[in-house]
Amino acid sequence: MTSYPFTHAEMLDGIRALDAAWLGKAADATAGCVAAGHYVKVNAAGKEIDGLWGDIKEVFIKRQHSKCCYCERLLESPAFGKIEHDVEHYRPKSRVKNWFTAEVKSDFPDWPAALRQSGASAKGYHRLAFDPRNYATSCKTCNSTLKSDYFPVAGTPKLTAASPAGARSEKPYVIFPVGDGDERAESLIQFDGILAQPVQDAAADPFRHWRARVTIRFFRLNRAAPEGTAAPGEEGRENLYRGRAEAIRALADCLDAIETSSNAAARETRKATVKRLTAVKSPHANCCNSFLRLWAAPATRAAAIQHWMAAETYLQSEGG
Repeated sequence: MTSYPFTHAEMLDGIRALDAAWLGKAADATAGCVAAGHYVKVNAAGKEIDGLWGDIKEVFIKRQHSKCCYCERLLESPAFGKIEHDVEHYRPKSRVKNWFTAEVKSDFPDWPAALRQSGASAKGYHRLAFDPRNYATSCKTCNSTLKSDYFPVAGTPKLTAASPAGARSEKPYVIFPVGDGDERAESLIQFDGILAQPVQDAAADPFRHWRARVTIRFFRLNRAAPEGTAAPGEEGRENLYRGRAEAIRALADCLDAIETSSNAAARETRKATVKRLTAVKSPHANCCNSFLRLWAAPATRAAAIQHWMAAETYLQSEGG
């Protein structure tokens, strides 16, 4: 996961450029939800409003460089990929399901008693259903299969909040990497090779540590089960592992060539590739930048090389 920062004003400009009437339609739809006291699919005039967010999907696809906001997989471009991208409501619009099931709790035996585990609600964040600050685009796996209507928080749910800022005291566990409403994902999640892990120490900053751990588990950013414990035939999200391993291999090859090649033109080409692989628009940018930091520091170069070799071994085991 990496962040895609842009201001509210920049988002509104993008929406107006795409559909000058959309914000007015969204305001009317919001008024209908407020009047009803819950999310409604048809406004007072009998017009279908469900799915209105799809009209501005392109704004977020472009801002996110055609990547899933959660797992960083590269999807198709706006011209061809709208069917691949779902508009994700960060705060669910019509209901909130209980994420802290017995299965989830069993994955967190060290969960601190001081951190609350929120439950379910029959009503969702209906006043944010048509608020674009509550939107991002994600792949169907992250949105429909994993995110669904879950929204675990450490504080008290603010289901009637009129804006995302008004609900900030909820202290959401799931990181929101789009726009300017949350801290940067890279300050919470980093990568140790191909494995996602928290940046913050559990003792020093328990909430931010657990935000990272919940988000990693929430979107299965690592394997669905520990190595050796998965059911027969169960692979988890191996495509994420493979994508990160391929990125690390490509990045390490370039970094090594920059230091060892006697060909100046080849070194410059490799430097350009490093810049591309670590840019926010590239898949698994956070993973690549985490690896680059290890490589750049003499004290951690050996760890970077170990991750490089581990990525090679993993790819060979996968046939490539």
